[in-house]
Amino acid sequence: MRIFRTAIPFKRFHSEQEPVVIPPERRRPPPIRPAPDGGWGWVIVVSSFLYNVLILGYHNSFGVYLISLLEEFGETSSKTAWVGSISYGFIMICGPLSGKLTVRFGARETSILGSLIVMISTVCSSYAPNLGTLFFTHGFLTGVGSSFAFTPGMILVSQYFSSKRSLATGIVMSGGAAGALIQTRLHLFLIDTLGWRRSLRVFSALMILCVVSGFTYLPLNTKGHTSSVVDNLKNSPLRKFVVDLGLWKDKVFLIWVAGNGLCKFGFFIPYVHLVKHAVQLGIPVHSASNVMLCLGFTSMVSRTIFGRICDSERINRLYFNQASVFTVCCTS
Repeated sequence: MRIFRTAIPFKRFHSEQEPVVIPPERRRPPPIRPAPDGGWGWVIVVSSFLYNVLILGYHNSFGVYLISLLEEFGETSSKTAWVGSISYGFIMICGPLSGKLTVRFGARETSILGSLIVMISTVCSSYAPNLGTLFFTHGFLTGVGSSFAFTPGMILVSQYFSSKRSLATGIVMSGGAAGALIQTRLHLFLIDTLGWRRSLRVFSALMILCVVSGFTYLPLNTKGHTSSVVDNLKNSPLRKFVVDLGLWKDKVFLIWVAGNGLCKFGFFIPYVHLVKHAVQLGIPVHSASNVMLCLGFTSMVSRTIFGRICDSERINRLYFNQASVFTVCCTS
């Protein structure tokens, strides 16, 4: 008993002094971890790639549904195309909200919530009695859910990678092109076999893969404590171009940003109208879908290759962007 009292004194378990409580405002947040440029980040890249295959690939292949919707509801082509256009718009419009939710609640929670919204809205779209209902179920709900599912992966990739960020981002963004490559044929087969309504329900079931992939979105830092924009720019390959925030006072830079933004207004038009346009020219629908296959394949390969090239500081990324936009304008 004497040994026991000596080894473990009673004061260790009981003290008359009250514990010191540190007020929340004086607590220091844990240090921000630097980008590992690999490791679990590659798992994030694969999961985000899968998200883009299913989410963006679905939107990029929506043109195959346009013909079925025209036959089903008998509306004009321009009015029916708004179903896909509205969903594209809400993916971009809800980007800031998706980013805010990711920082507040976490990438895993936000992406899984978005996947569930897409699943539910796609099932609701399959029962739509008219085009106005599709404006809400597919245009609004699917667009918002897609934004919630798509954005967290891009944020995590930027946190996990620094020197290899362009390559990782290129791989992730190629998922949308790969999705168009795969889903164009998949949805055509499902529409021919089951009809467009049941085809949507099958796709809704496939979205369970996104829910499972969302659990791999492990945060690099604790919720609410992420690297600032300035910290990201200091570690970014673009630091020589953007770290000087005074660029936002440069008229030339503002013109470039505005022009790049205006290009996005027409970027997704081919994905919605190209198949229908080919059919109107007399090309059979299955042959017309080959245009989307070519578009998806070349986009997937080029995004991966140029993502790797742009990791080099010897490459002027602005010239690359200008050349790509000029090429698109000439070919259009």
